[in-house]
Amino acid sequence: MAENKIEFKGPFPSIIENLTDWPISRFYRDRKKIVEELGELSYKSILEKYGDNLPDVLKQTIHSETIRSKNIPWQVDPPDELDYWKELGSEFKRIALTEEGQQAKYQDLCKKIIRRYAEEIPGDFVPKTFLFARKFLTRMFGAIYNPWYKKDQNGMWWGKRDEVLNKFKVTGPVEKIRSLFDRTSVVVVPTHFSNLDSPLIGYGIETMTGLPAFSYGAGLNLYDYELAAYYISRLGAYKIDRRKRNGIYLNTLKEFSVISFLKDLNTVFFPGGTRSRSGALEDSLKYGLLGTLIEAQNYNYKNGLNKKVMIVPLVVSYHFIFEAEELVNQHLRKEGRANYISSKSKKKASFFHLLQRFLKSDTEVYMSFGEPIDVFGNILDDQGNSLKNGEIIDIEQHFISEEKVTLDKQRNDVYTRVLAQQIVESYKTENVVLSSHVVAFSAYYLVEKKYSDLDKFTLLGLSSDQVELEKDNYHSLVRELIEELKVMSVNGELKLAPILHEGIEKVIDDGIKHLSSFHVNKPWYKTESKYKTMNLKLLYFYHNRLLGYDLKKRLQEKTELISA
Repeated sequence: MAENKIEFKGPFPSIIENLTDWPISRFYRDRKKIVEELGELSYKSILEKYGDNLPDVLKQTIHSETIRSKNIPWQVDPPDELDYWKELGSEFKRIALTEEGQQAKYQDLCKKIIRRYAEEIPGDFVPKTFLFARKFLTRMFGAIYNPWYKKDQNGMWWGKRDEVLNKFKVTGPVEKIRSLFDRTSVVVVPTHFSNLDSPLIGYGIETMTGLPAFSYGAGLNLYDYELAAYYISRLGAYKIDRRKRNGIYLNTLKEFSVISFLKDLNTVFFPGGTRSRSGALEDSLKYGLLGTLIEAQNYNYKNGLNKKVMIVPLVVSYHFIFEAEELVNQHLRKEGRANYISSKSKKKASFFHLLQRFLKSDTEVYMSFGEPIDVFGNILDDQGNSLKNGEIIDIEQHFISEEKVTLDKQRNDVYTRVLAQQIVESYKTENVVLSSHVVAFSAYYLVEKKYSDLDKFTLLGLSSDQVELEKDNYHSLVRELIEELKVMSVNGELKLAPILHEGIEKVIDDGIKHLSSFHVNKPWYKTESKYKTMNLKLLYFYHNRLLGYDLKKRLQEKTELISA
């Protein structure tokens, strides 16, 4: 069986040298105009969507915002937030009592609400701030991804820029993405595992692929911190307030995305909506923002523009996630409800112990780009043509009814679901399997077999001294798993990190080293003759990365002779 080794790429030179010529710089050059256009587009969309139900929508919006302002205030909220919504509530009541011009007054009230949201959502982009942030992130990532005991060279404890970039392992059709950048509206849709994702992906794409800085969404809660707010608001981030679930706000947020795509602003957004709490690859996506890609492409064709929205799936792979313990507890609490009993770790790390482990971590980040696709999931060729079964197709035909391009929400909703499925499939094939994934999956698989009579939540409640595996059994399973993964890699079902082409002992040692490099309560470690865990829930979390490939079913026949 021929090995299918991945090729790493970059760093590439910038495709646009002058920052003021970047799409994000041009987009925010006249922020006031963006706000006005967003208000107009959102208002038009609201009228089309709600029509005669507008009064009910306004009432619900004002009520929910009044409750939010009172019960969930944030420092970043305007000083007059609660008073503003109370006043709108009084205005709504006055309109309801009038007889003449009532509809026009409701519409004016709607415009007033949309205007407030339209002022809040867009960010800004300041080239000087971006250049400073790039230097800062180089040093921060240098601290994270270079071991501190090697950081005394040249008096730079954070390491050199080249050393930092060497930690970013980029693979995929980067050359094609670069060549199609000017011909398309580029949208990168990554997996989402960590709070580090946004800065890391932004930094990695710009420094490694040479593409201009991307716009991205940032939670409004981050703006509670003055220093963070100062920089985030000047780096092209648009604001997302997850407290606001009313239709007018969500519609305005969606239309901002549409405007971004129509104005060729290259954008990153997480289609999964939030971090993976289980540690598994996303297998279902949020349709809201994905639907804006379909809508933007629809608008382009309706306005006589042949420019395509190019979607680039991106899978980010880490050996460890800083907030893994918090995430898996949230996942199990939601999934298990009454069956899940949260337990505190017996061994807690001091702040300085965590800091030491944080700085000593010697690891890499894998960024695996998928093939660029159009809004229907068709692969784009080097000229930007959509291909289906190897043949060039005209996707504009999908938006035509009665011999003209039309806007059809129900039809576009169907297209959105098709696109979501294609992105999920791309995540699976572009996933780079790391030694830590193999080590964790094999270990938890055998623990499950050993305690096959227990349900998951009882199993995860076992104490650490109840969970251990014999060396020979564990090595046999790891060997079988890697052989299966190699077959899948050759078949294009996933990708393998280079270490997985090394010997079994080396793979296990590497995986355990990375899993233990941050977590004080080690997910997996070895003694002289056995393998053990200090935190079975963490082991479960990292094992989940390889779910979705039917590996347990594939391994069942091969492992019948392996006694756990």
